[in-house]
Amino acid sequence: MLPAGHGDALLVEYGQTGAEHRILVDGGPYYSYDEPGGLREKLNALQDTGKTDFELLVITHVDSDHIDGIIRLLQDPELAELVFKDIWFNDWKQLQPKATGVLAGVHGEFLGALLDAHKLPWNSHPKLAGGPVMVPDTGDLPSLDLAAGAIVTLLSPGPAELVNLRKDWKQSVRRAGFQPGDRQSALEELAQRARYGPPKGVLGQQTDDAAANGSSIAFLIEYQGRRLLLTGDAWPSVLERSLDRYAQQYGSPVAVQDFKLAHHGSFSNLSKRLIRALQADRYLLSSSSQYYKHPDAEAIELILQHHNGGTPTLVFNYLSPKTKPWADKELQKERGYKALYPTGATWGLDS
Repeated sequence: MLPAGHGDALLVEYGQTGAEHRILVDGGPYYSYDEPGGLREKLNALQDTGKTDFELLVITHVDSDHIDGIIRLLQDPELAELVFKDIWFNDWKQLQPKATGVLAGVHGEFLGALLDAHKLPWNSHPKLAGGPVMVPDTGDLPSLDLAAGAIVTLLSPGPAELVNLRKDWKQSVRRAGFQPGDRQSALEELAQRARYGPPKGVLGQQTDDAAANGSSIAFLIEYQGRRLLLTGDAWPSVLERSLDRYAQQYGSPVAVQDFKLAHHGSFSNLSKRLIRALQADRYLLSSSSQYYKHPDAEAIELILQHHNGGTPTLVFNYLSPKTKPWADKELQKERGYKALYPTGATWGLDS
């Protein structure tokens, strides 16, 4: 979990040592992109050592704290060597009734226009074939193969969540003064947004939208029997429904090494049923506690009360006023959990 302010920027590596495969999930808000230790610094370090290929880039949904860093990345000339073999993102064109039987926003239009302008591969996996990244209401959960034997199982969104979002997408784009799918207007509008410009020396914040959260691409990735659950800001009801289906297909409970909590540890995006549906070793919390003061203490209490098996480990990517209390050794012993922070972490203590 890279330091991404109040957002997500997640780098997944799997495979044999020295021949790792990489997946990037989200890019955080615009302001965290070129901060020390952030996404730009990490990607530059990979590029400098020749690690330029990524199996997959996933933009879970269109909230600015997930999508803005990717908009900046795609316009960064210093990272032009990076190659994304496929990009998963549900844009306006994936949300037409003819495509889904069914997104929201200006940020989504910016990203879609950039993907088209750069002619990047987009929802190109054979099982997607350019259509939406979506879980059908019936049948088996979609299972998509990646390189070296990794398997992705989609959990969110479903058709209803995309239908719910389509209206918001249209309204927000029209308020910005252009029409959904108008690539040229989107690029012209993007050019006027100074916060998305290239970092210095190379040549924002809004509240979360519940419909956008509901449209989050959430998935399990499995490699050699180990599973990672990435949830974006998905609704717990959608995840519960899909995990029930997963258990019917593969057995219950669903054992995962790491569970990245939705919506940065918001209590509203967690439930005891969701926790009990999993057999998680570690709970990943991505937030600096800025703006919305996540993670919620109530969410962590829910984990400690309903964790399914063994000693739960809480993994924070910031040391902040909201996360520091869980570092107390006596509290860890008393409540039966472990807490991990970045080595030497001081990020966020002034938040």
